[in-house]
Amino acid sequence: MGIPEEDIIVLDGNSRSTQDEAVTIREYIRSNREIDSIIIVTTKFHSRRAKQIFVKALSSLDREIEICVRSSKYDMSNVDEWWRDREDFEAVIFEYLKLAHFWFREQFLLK
Repeated sequence: MGIPEEDIIVLDGNSRSTQDEAVTIREYIRSNREIDSIIIVTTKFHSRRAKQIFVKALSSLDREIEICVRSSKYDMSNVDEWWRDREDFEAVIFEYLKLAHFWFREQFLLK
């Protein structure tokens, strides 16, 4: 995506979910005041929920952080005809279930 290698930070951790990752990154940003933006690379179908999770998690910071979400160039999912492929179909259904779970429960657990 044209990001210089020296500007890419890979954090250690044992995250089991996007929420765990968002909290880990939030704490890193909290102690590194020079950070004012992040880029999240994920799958095409996960992008929407990932952005919502990070917006919620980073909202407790004392400053605005620009969040840019992009899908991986290695993700071959077809978002225009997702219903034609079994894996894409399942991914969409699971993402909507996970999105509903985030809206109704998980967002309130992000502290």
